[in-house]
Amino acid sequence: MSYRIKTVAEMTGIARNTLIAWERRYGFVVPVRAANGYRVYTDQDVQLLYEIKGLLDEGFKISEAVRLLDERGLSSRPVTPGSVDEAGQRVEDRVRDELLAALLDFDEGAASRTTGRLALVPYEDQLDQVWFPLLRRVGQGWAAGEITVVQEHFASSFCMTRMRSMLLAVQGAAQGPRTVVCAGMPGERHELGLLGLAIRFSLRGWRVVYLGMDTPIDELVAFLGSRPPDLLCVSVVCGQEPEAVHQLAARLRAGAPPSVHVVLGGRGIPDGLAPQEAGVDYHQRSGALLASPWVSPGQEGEE
Repeated sequence: MSYRIKTVAEMTGIARNTLIAWERRYGFVVPVRAANGYRVYTDQDVQLLYEIKGLLDEGFKISEAVRLLDERGLSSRPVTPGSVDEAGQRVEDRVRDELLAALLDFDEGAASRTTGRLALVPYEDQLDQVWFPLLRRVGQGWAAGEITVVQEHFASSFCMTRMRSMLLAVQGAAQGPRTVVCAGMPGERHELGLLGLAIRFSLRGWRVVYLGMDTPIDELVAFLGSRPPDLLCVSVVCGQEPEAVHQLAARLRAGAPPSVHVVLGGRGIPDGLAPQEAGVDYHQRSGALLASPWVSPGQEGEE
């Protein structure tokens, strides 16, 4: 995606004038210019700005933060998104293969060094091309008896830690006007899909309130009443009977303020199931939800 400077300032919490000053003084993020002369930032630009904002929040000076990220790039041999190696393999695919091998060998140090090579790959591309494909391979290997339970737990724990760090990096900087609450239904323990969705919302400029798994409905409803978001997303990963999904949706719809749109999503939603309540949607996959025009950040606005 591409963003104008106004949108980037809102998403990252970095003032427009500061972005221009950093561009001129440090050449750290240099957006391209559209035909009308406006600055146009990429997902990669935004991710790097999130990274530098995180370092500033930790107390580093801007010159120190720029140097640290430059050093990280040199030492970790960052992947250029979409590039291929000498054998014609996508570099992201090779990194994913190396990362999987390190995790199955319980080598957290090697896995961390491999992950460092993704520094220039936009977070959304990391989710689509590295993290979720890796997790699917781990799950398939476990189901086939090729990967042990302890290997699966180690790999999943590593991925969860990295994805939580990704969420924190974008969550604290996103300053958009719209808010989404992300929670898991009672008894739900599968968190990685919900984490990925929260990251994607943050990258689109939403303020994310991440409540995590196994959220009691009464407490969730009370929270929605006290701090109504624009959107509530509830993760349903374990398979559910249609009536159970309808009952959960009805309870949330009745308890949430009318202004809150309710979405139940995940592979636990039965095929073809349609909601019975107004202001409720069901999605087995996040793509349709995220493709909605009202989810993506606006591109309007002058510099």
